[in-house]
Amino acid sequence: MSDSPYIPTNALSGRTGTLGSAEGDGALSLASFEDITRMRVTMDSSPLGIAFIDGTGKTTFVNAQWANICGRPVAELLGYIAFNNSIRDEVESQRANAEASAALDTKGHWSGRFEVARPDGSTRVVRNWVSKIEGLETSYVSILEDITETVNAYGDADHLRALLSGTADIALIFGSDGRLEYANSAARRILEIQESDYSELTRLDAVAILRLTPESVERYQSEIAPSVLEFGRWSGETTYYNSSGEIVTAVTDASKHVGEGGKAFYTVTSHDVSNYKALAERLEHQETWFRTIVAQSADAIFVTRRPDGIIYASPRAEELLGIPLEEIIGTKLRHKVHPDDIAGLPHGSQNVAAIQRPYVDYPIRILNADGHYRFCEATAVNFGADIGNGASMITIKDISRRKLLEEMVQSESRRFTEIVQNLSDGVTILDSRGSIRYQSAQAKQLFGGESSGTFVESIAEAIHEEDRSRVLGRIESALLAQGARGDSWEGSLEFRVLGTDDNWRYCETKFTDLRHELAVAGVVLTTRDISDRRRSETLVREQAEFLRLVASSAPISTVLAALCDLVEATFGGAKSAVMRVSDARLSFAGGPRMPAEFVDAMQSVPLGVGGGLCGIAVEAGEPVYSLDVASDHRLEGCRDLLLRNGFKSVWSAPVTSSDEDAIIASIAVFWGETHEVTPDEVAFMETLIALCAIAVDRKEYETRLTHQAHHDSLTGLPNRSLFTELLSIATGRASRGNTLNAVMFIDLDRFKEVNDSLGHDAGDELLINVASRLRDCSRASDTIARFGGDEFVVLCEDLDPESASGVIADLAERLLASIDQPMVIK
Repeated sequence: MSDSPYIPTNALSGRTGTLGSAEGDGALSLASFEDITRMRVTMDSSPLGIAFIDGTGKTTFVNAQWANICGRPVAELLGYIAFNNSIRDEVESQRANAEASAALDTKGHWSGRFEVARPDGSTRVVRNWVSKIEGLETSYVSILEDITETVNAYGDADHLRALLSGTADIALIFGSDGRLEYANSAARRILEIQESDYSELTRLDAVAILRLTPESVERYQSEIAPSVLEFGRWSGETTYYNSSGEIVTAVTDASKHVGEGGKAFYTVTSHDVSNYKALAERLEHQETWFRTIVAQSADAIFVTRRPDGIIYASPRAEELLGIPLEEIIGTKLRHKVHPDDIAGLPHGSQNVAAIQRPYVDYPIRILNADGHYRFCEATAVNFGADIGNGASMITIKDISRRKLLEEMVQSESRRFTEIVQNLSDGVTILDSRGSIRYQSAQAKQLFGGESSGTFVESIAEAIHEEDRSRVLGRIESALLAQGARGDSWEGSLEFRVLGTDDNWRYCETKFTDLRHELAVAGVVLTTRDISDRRRSETLVREQAEFLRLVASSAPISTVLAALCDLVEATFGGAKSAVMRVSDARLSFAGGPRMPAEFVDAMQSVPLGVGGGLCGIAVEAGEPVYSLDVASDHRLEGCRDLLLRNGFKSVWSAPVTSSDEDAIIASIAVFWGETHEVTPDEVAFMETLIALCAIAVDRKEYETRLTHQAHHDSLTGLPNRSLFTELLSIATGRASRGNTLNAVMFIDLDRFKEVNDSLGHDAGDELLINVASRLRDCSRASDTIARFGGDEFVVLCEDLDPESASGVIADLAERLLASIDQPMVIK
């Protein structure tokens, strides 16, 4: 037999076409429900009766035409002996069985004709072609053709000729004298017979007419002709040569008939069964192919039937269940299914034979003999009552290893996601077109939420307009760039992006091209918020500038303005002011961006509530915060001033001198929106307070140094150096204003005796007392200085030349009178 026989299109006609080869699009697959359905529909719609018979003679498949010929429902024929009590004549039945057994044993196929008795009492004449299928188990395919109508017409020669004229079979009629009287068109075409030759051809020429092969010639002489002459009929298989010289296998019927007037004639019909033979070979090939697929399949395949349980299991089932195949047969598959999975099956825990449609890739757990459940996927197909007597096929794929790998992949994916989602950096992966393939939660937050379209389109509006063209161009260049030989390249970019709090955030993005890495297949953008870093850098830079100003003895107004710049750089969007403490009052000392109304109002305010939040902070000696100015009762006196200037939250912190336990200033921060101070801002404020203390202390120290350089350390009066400078200034002013200046020198007599007798402390107290009396007696415009020791000098400026002598005389008398008064020295 051919390994892959060709079957003509008329061999199995039907709604789905013909069976294809094993390699073709129509190849049948035991594990494919679609192919099984196609095969079933094809056989059911065939004009020929088709049945599969097992080694015991029982039918395992019967199509609709077979059942129609036998006159019984398909369900009654399945599982029973083929043709049991169906061949009408018992002798004919025995002969047919004997011939079939002998032919099948020797040649593997048999054909013949017999009559089938139907339950309604009618009979049908059939040709039967049977072929053996050698597979894992021996089985047979039987093909029936109903030829009843043709046979019934044999009694009337004229009617017979009319009937045979249109058939595709070879049909010949010989007269009683053995001469050929009729050959139908098929015979004339196939055997190349001319009507003019009829009278010349006799019965003795039948061998030549039929073009029999040598094997069939021998059979004709030894079996066919004697049987017709003796029994009036012969039917069997013959072979002949067609017009092309090819050998054709046919079922030939030779019969003797008696027509009108008792005249005898003979008919010979020959039906080409080559197609049937090819079909049988094809079915045999498919059966072998099916069984090989089943045996070699990586899936476990079960066939179940109620109430028998499992009637077939493939070799892979032994591995799945962990028990020998012989122990699997007859068991119930559902007993191996996890209880939780049975409930989810169609129709609950019922046998899968109840499934009315294919149930594909249902997740299920199967118990192995080792006590562990295997993760599987099951596909169930119900053959129905007309195929397999309610049998079902279940294909089970063991996916335990895949399940384990999937869980490992999912675990790794979850781990990756958890790591990435909890990174402070945002991660975005772009394909070559710039579309977002992945974006972490941090990246979404940095760029303002969910992104749509390309990455460039989604972030364009969020980027600061001064950075936009540079950033977008750089990203597009990165997408167009390709690493040499698939190597990755890296780059970085800094820009500002509008945050969800409507403040500009500084970001740094690093590009890494990993399009050549299959696991990533994209350009990776790692973005981090560097606002804190930039703020720290700004703070460090401005701290350095601030300290430079302090070290260079810049004016205190310039230093405190720089401090306010530093405060406002630290607290983005806020304004700041510095208030100095002096004589139990606060005075505005710095705040270049504070409103003029506020500056005027804060030139000199008392400590405590009267000085607003700064006064409260200085009096309390600790930072004070007002979240909502409008509702803070402590700000009753300055609430309107603050609200008019757009301030809704205020924070003030006192500044303590670095070398004394005294509060010397206060720093205030004002926000235009309600703002709650953060721990980072508290830490920054502590740094700013320290810087402010350095600035104010430095200025006061410089003031003290300057004062000490020009004043007597004991009495506090200007010293000789300062007096000389002041005298020079006064002299110049007098010459310009046409006024006079007067200078009086005062020397204390016997001062050394006081030091020697009472000690230097007493002498110092005496000098301090004298300086005080001189200040009390002199005019406000006069300058009193100590030249050293017990010498004092008085400078009187802007004297009118006409009255100068009288003024000086009066002053001198007052000074001497004051000094002459007794002094008490402690």
